[in-house]
Amino acid sequence: MLQRVLRLLVCPSCQAPLDRDFPTEKVGGRARMAELRCRKCKRLFTVQEGVGLFASTREEGLEWRPDPGLLEQPPDERRWAEYLAGLPPEVPRAYDAAERAMVDGALEVSGLLIDLATCRGHVLRPLAAKSGAHQLLLGTDPEVSRLYAAQAALRRERHYTNVSLIEMDGGRWPVRDAGAAGAISFYGPSILPSGRKLLREAARALRPGAPLIFATLLTRTGTLTLRQASLRGMDELLTETRLRQALARSGFQVETWEVLAEGRSWDRTQVDPMPAAGDPWQHVLVRAHRLLRQGS
Repeated sequence: MLQRVLRLLVCPSCQAPLDRDFPTEKVGGRARMAELRCRKCKRLFTVQEGVGLFASTREEGLEWRPDPGLLEQPPDERRWAEYLAGLPPEVPRAYDAAERAMVDGALEVSGLLIDLATCRGHVLRPLAAKSGAHQLLLGTDPEVSRLYAAQAALRRERHYTNVSLIEMDGGRWPVRDAGAAGAISFYGPSILPSGRKLLREAARALRPGAPLIFATLLTRTGTLTLRQASLRGMDELLTETRLRQALARSGFQVETWEVLAEGRSWDRTQVDPMPAAGDPWQHVLVRAHRLLRQGS
């Protein structure tokens, strides 16, 4: 983790400053190993092999977990290609369109840019390949094994220079108030639990006017998909009405709302247990910005 980013972090539970418990092991401007303790609540957080471990509640256990083969270290690109080939053609096209739009939008941001639900680095890796010295990229995920896979890929591709990685809960970010210049997410809002809390944290961590750009999957009220998601606390942002209301109440104004693809669900696989068979779905790309005051 970059030393510059380490100095920007706070306790994800109470947002108090962090003190270093023992001398940080540094390699070329990066912290490879470190222990940090919250000055207020005394919680201990660590950096292990360059990845910050800041998850306060293991929320990744609530997620629909993908086929582990798609998350191997390094990522198994052949299996990923096979997965994409099994989808309706409009879905991979939506993924590609979302990735391009998010990278283009993210490159306009100067300062700390947060990638929420980095996973294998779908957007972080192509963004890091184009990013310059005006940015500090912070990849985050609630599952640390995904981050180590992304780290290995970034190093292999030689695009790790301005990237740091942190394991964190979607609803508790170790970022100081108004400390981030922007945030992106490749389908994080549809796979992370407690979506309304996620947006409230984004509003807290982003400076006024900062962009929030994300792709997500939506369905409709009354579907089996929505009922199944509600059992895991993952239904709060899963319809257009719910998502728009949550954005407004969290202090975001929507700038653009683009439907990338829509239809009824494809044959279910262990990688995609949602949407449920026969349910309508949309892939949407949303660009919003943080208002001067939350809820204004």
